[in-house]
Amino acid sequence: QQIADWLYIAGSQADVGSAVPNAHEFRTPKIKYHAYCDDFGPMNATSIIEFIMKLDDQLILHKKKNVVYISDPGVRAFTNATFLVGCYLILKKDFAAEQCSEIFAGIDPDNFEEYRDATFSENSFRLSLLDCWDGLVKAKSHGWIGMPDRNGLWGSIDPAEYLHYEHPLNGNIHISVPGKFVAFQ
Repeated sequence: QQIADWLYIAGSQADVGSAVPNAHEFRTPKIKYHAYCDDFGPMNATSIIEFIMKLDDQLILHKKKNVVYISDPGVRAFTNATFLVGCYLILKKDFAAEQCSEIFAGIDPDNFEEYRDATFSENSFRLSLLDCWDGLVKAKSHGWIGMPDRNGLWGSIDPAEYLHYEHPLNGNIHISVPGKFVAFQ
């Protein structure tokens, strides 16, 4: 699926070479969602930040090629890959959530799974990619997340501090709304 003149996304089984001329493929095997149970959620802030930095590096290194982001196998992996590309477009290119949704509208809906909570029971609610991108746009508008400043803060997020407190030995704490709401995983 073409995202922009310079960026494509493909599932792990795609034959990129014949579909995309002058392609450079890249993957992010270390950026994964780590489930506790049967949960499936959007990637966290440091995953988004790491992806943006990696994609920027790929675009700089291969500026004369079409960069193709290849997801890991499976619907959940492809959903998260799509989520990350949408986050890049929102944070780096100032897209609206609806614009991201429109870009991916041509992909078969069976390639996506909505996000769910951490139980094996039937889920009473689901979050779509659009819901998550809407949340990112809102967070960006409040300055809670953004492109890095000269001090390395991504909005109000210090990636090193975030990673420290995300670890279970340090509380597995996530600041959801700065100064107001903290989530424990």
